[in-house]
Amino acid sequence: MKESGKAPGTGMGEGPAVRGVNYWARVVGREELPVLRPTVMTIARIFSQAGAPSSAMADAVARDPFMTARLLRMANSAYYNPGLKKVSAIPRAVVVVGFDAVRHLCVSARFVEETYGGERLQEILRRVVSSYQQALLAQWLGETLRDPAPEDLYAAGLLLDVGLLALLCVVPPETVSAFREKSALCALHEMPSAEKEVFGIESRRLTARLAEEWTLGETVKRAAQEREDPDLRIQCVRMGAALTAASVRGRETEERAAALEVASERLKISESVLLRLLETAEKRARDFSLELPLAPESLLETKERPAESEFQSVKGEDTVAPHISEPSASKDEPSRSADAARQLELLDDICAYLLDEKRGHIHGLLERSALALMDGAGLDQVIFLRLTPDGRFLEVKELYGAFDGRLRGLLIPVSSYANAFAHVLSGPPWLWVHEKSPPSVKVLVTPEVLQFFPSREFFVGRVGLPPKAVGVLAGDRRSGGEPLDEEAFCAFRRLCALASLGTALLRP
Repeated sequence: MKESGKAPGTGMGEGPAVRGVNYWARVVGREELPVLRPTVMTIARIFSQAGAPSSAMADAVARDPFMTARLLRMANSAYYNPGLKKVSAIPRAVVVVGFDAVRHLCVSARFVEETYGGERLQEILRRVVSSYQQALLAQWLGETLRDPAPEDLYAAGLLLDVGLLALLCVVPPETVSAFREKSALCALHEMPSAEKEVFGIESRRLTARLAEEWTLGETVKRAAQEREDPDLRIQCVRMGAALTAASVRGRETEERAAALEVASERLKISESVLLRLLETAEKRARDFSLELPLAPESLLETKERPAESEFQSVKGEDTVAPHISEPSASKDEPSRSADAARQLELLDDICAYLLDEKRGHIHGLLERSALALMDGAGLDQVIFLRLTPDGRFLEVKELYGAFDGRLRGLLIPVSSYANAFAHVLSGPPWLWVHEKSPPSVKVLVTPEVLQFFPSREFFVGRVGLPPKAVGVLAGDRRSGGEPLDEEAFCAFRRLCALASLGTALLRP
């Protein structure tokens, strides 16, 4: 659900003068910040791969400052870390909390893209991309200086602007608009003053407070503080942020040249090396921005340049996890709805297929059933998952509608973890998941399910008669179209039941 006109938890009548760091820390603390949808989609793919390493999970989390903040907060809690040994690197946090905790985190999280809209969403996503770029620079600067723990610097760079991201999530829409206008007009050195004028506080002060309260790491806290810090590790984080902020202003600007000069002087790294680092980080950030629903004018204005081969040893291998795109239907396409007359025609067609002496096989029946769900029940996309012979997995066999073809062939565990697909195999044969479903049903919407139905509203039904099911059919309607209703669910149950009877007839 998109945001309303008033941001949650903020006092519209309070002026900036009373909105200090304590006020905003309380407001942000009451909110459960959402995460990026591509993060959850990538994590879901990892769960579908047997024996996936923890490094793959860390890569999936590492571009999302929201998910990273929540993960580090968990990793430094007494529950997951009884010895309270400080955890400040993302790979270590994944190992400490374990895959199950990441799974539950994905189940309970909201998506940034669905929670916010308009200018607020665009500004949040733009800042997320900037956070990713400055994280890369912080790590690479540390590696250039032979820092023993560059992964800590990456996390610090990624979370350095978590205070600003949190503010953008909770302030009223008009405050977001005012901030966008001021940040576009003022010089970089005037940004703290602009933030104070709009929010009543400099965002880095809030970052320092959240770093302490959420145990995000001492490096983040020190880098966000105003005081001068000669520590080169802190300078790597700060210079990464400064270079990123300057690069967003344009390639040929004086601010970019000045930032390179200052970074070179403080870190004792030549400007030529810094420039190669910056250009590579800009390209990575540009690629990342294309995976997000950013408007063209919000994309980082950087042109791609091939990185020099001599720099490959500095920047390391690209380990960014693949993104699962979600094609959207055309706005001109009419919304689907259940059609009772059409359902009868489709039922007759399926029955005729089953009674034909030259009838085909189960695949033909399932294809007819899936298309009937779209044409008769008014669903926009349908999937069929086949139960493997050993009964341990559901394999994605067929995709109908606007699904990413790369999802075909994924394996969904049946017994390892409870999920909506596996639930109908042993429980009720049909399930309608929606916003008002009881908690016992909502908990079944795991990352494996979210990669197909991120809206969390869909039908799922068993195919096959007890005691041996053949698989599962599931489907939904596109976002923005007609919501699922009881008539559509009735048609879904009817067609799934006929598909189950048909598979019993066609079995050898």
